[in-house]
Amino acid sequence: MLRPSNHTLLINAAIGMCKSGSKWIHPLADLGFDVRLIEQTMSLADGGGHVKPDLVATSNRCLNALVFDCKGGKNVEKEQADRYRRLTQQDILRWIEIW
Repeated sequence: MLRPSNHTLLINAAIGMCKSGSKWIHPLADLGFDVRLIEQTMSLADGGGHVKPDLVATSNRCLNALVFDCKGGKNVEKEQADRYRRLTQQDILRWIEIW
């Protein structure tokens, strides 16, 4: 039997934490978070490229969003981290409605 990659295991854990009643602990679901996007490319409003998070979860109760980029390896590329640093609320709200 093939073992899923570390990247897949991390994505599954993040999804599981957003699902109440799952086999995972679900602190994010308890706060009202639900997965809203999976691997959706988002353009940055500053014109500085784009990001493609593995998951975006939102909570209307908390009026917040969590952006997940799961890494199965040991490093994060500086350029990618810089793009995520520039991700704004407006960039996310083009894809997701939080009310």
